[in-house]
Amino acid sequence: MMLWPFRGSLPKLLLFAASVSALTSLDQIEQNALPCPVACQDRGPSDWSLYPTANKLAVCPEPMLLGFGLNTAFQDGGTGNPVYACTLGNAKTKTNFLTEQGFVDPDAMGKTNFDTVRRRAAGDNSTCGSGPSKRLETRISLSSWDSELEPISNHPGADTVIATKKLQAYLERSRSDCGKTILFAYFRGTLVGLYSGSQVDRRKTLDSLASTLNDAVQGGTNTRLAIEACDKRPASGVFGIVADPTGDFAAVQAVV
Repeated sequence: MMLWPFRGSLPKLLLFAASVSALTSLDQIEQNALPCPVACQDRGPSDWSLYPTANKLAVCPEPMLLGFGLNTAFQDGGTGNPVYACTLGNAKTKTNFLTEQGFVDPDAMGKTNFDTVRRRAAGDNSTCGSGPSKRLETRISLSSWDSELEPISNHPGADTVIATKKLQAYLERSRSDCGKTILFAYFRGTLVGLYSGSQVDRRKTLDSLASTLNDAVQGGTNTRLAIEACDKRPASGVFGIVADPTGDFAAVQAVV
């Protein structure tokens, strides 16, 4: 019988090794031509697009799911940890998000929160198991702290909410699986990370906590927030979600 602190069931663990194979030539051509990774639909994580560094994700204007290892820390410049990614929206868009936002670099490659991002100057025209889950009352904690980085989105709070909702929708469609879940959603420079222990119903628990997180994240443009349902339970009974409007991969990775 599964347990859930607030309300659900559980999908597949998305853990990826730090050492990964290179993209095929065709994948590289397609990835260079389009700013977004492959569509998530009907694709498992092993078939997602592979990025050698996370800083190339910021050019995509669509919401994405990400998977990356937790044991290899992200370094300055976005190096040190490859990322698997798929697009939850229009994977065929040719819109470059950072160019659309008015950043200096027209290619926008490498210009994310791993590096300095500069705007153009003013005036520049350029279920596991068959039984139902059991509801448990569990104390939750809400933490917040300011990021030293600046968001690259003009509406970081709203975009963080969208990332969270896209993550919810994906989990609703996903098949339940026995095992912990580690998953990330990225949208327009904002990043949301989720951890759900193997005995937690991730869907119902996230549904219970999402409104609290979404309300809180609207309060500041660079305020990172984390909600944890732990209450001295083992890792299998822990649920947590962190939202960072500045898209700081290293910070979110450390929290998860």
